[in-house]
Amino acid sequence: LVIPCDDPAAFNLQHLYEDSDSDSAADRLQRQLIERSLGRVNACLDAASRMTIMTMAAEMGIRVPPGAPINGPDELQRGLEAVGFPAAIKIDGTSGGTGVAIVTNELDAKRAYRAATVRPAVGKAALQTMLHRDESFLRRALQRRRSPVSLQAFIDGKPANRAVACWRGRVLAGVSVEAICTQHASGPATVVRLIDNAEMAQAAAQLVRRLECSGLWGFDFILESDTADAYLIEVNPRATPMSAVALANEYPLPAALCSRLRDEPLRAVNVAPNHPLIAMFPYEWRRDPASPYLRSAFHD
Repeated sequence: LVIPCDDPAAFNLQHLYEDSDSDSAADRLQRQLIERSLGRVNACLDAASRMTIMTMAAEMGIRVPPGAPINGPDELQRGLEAVGFPAAIKIDGTSGGTGVAIVTNELDAKRAYRAATVRPAVGKAALQTMLHRDESFLRRALQRRRSPVSLQAFIDGKPANRAVACWRGRVLAGVSVEAICTQHASGPATVVRLIDNAEMAQAAAQLVRRLECSGLWGFDFILESDTADAYLIEVNPRATPMSAVALANEYPLPAALCSRLRDEPLRAVNVAPNHPLIAMFPYEWRRDPASPYLRSAFHD
């Protein structure tokens, strides 16, 4: 199997599949490997398009925030009238919260949309890539086509994630967490709490079945503050940080996948303290080298 660990790797595998269209033995083997690793051929592209995956999820009865694709100022205005403020403007093909802007008024929304649709200068993008250690800035500056932009209603609540190991549309094992600390307002979690959330687990299982996923996938949610309802906001066709954490008396996701491939019984392992809080390395250490969570929580 090939296990992508970030979004560009997953999407590049998809494009590599499409480019290897000859009937040579090498190309056939390459297509078989990629399809075996990720699942249905277009699953990655479906996941990459926020509006495609949100529309698909809504049709399946999964709870999602109201939203719409934005292809110009007029559509932005109509979208804002529909979802209200605050709202989130999102760029496809970005990760780690770098392509998300939370706006609270019309002026901020217009500025965020303009920033999302203007191709950055290469020099400035290269500097941001070095400062943030995130190549998405440079990738956006170099790409030929403009990334799609969408508008989504803002859900007030806690970020949460469901990481799963799956095979041909069936979930083998999964773990759900809610964020306690994040790198920034819309950034990835640095400290998480283990949770048992049936709505998140069911939504992930439904989408895995619909997309016919294989490998390691992640599903991002917001747990609404007032109701605790789980709103799906994003699907990641890759291993997420929780995919690598072996929890006490649980099925590690890579082990679950490996057991399925070897046709062996799945065994729980006990290699980590049974602690509900997990400090993610190196993210929490980068956020605050003196963080008490590095000592009080299970430090990954």
